[in-house]
Amino acid sequence: MFETPDPDDDSPEATAAHGLVTFENQQDFDCWLHSEIPALGGIRPATLLATEAGRQQVRDILGRIQHGIYS
Repeated sequence: MFETPDPDDDSPEATAAHGLVTFENQQDFDCWLHSEIPALGGIRPATLLATEAGRQQVRDILGRIQHGIYS
């Protein structure tokens, strides 16, 4: 199992770790990361990782997925 990232760490690496915890395997996370996500307005999450605000959006969606909220 993957280690849960520090919620106060907003680095790209911590965001990726959050994705791995959420999807439980690299292949599924990579597929999601490069897909157009309706909850992000059709944007691919990978394109948002370059900025702090974008990473926050990605982490918010990952948190919704973890809690079973349709995203």
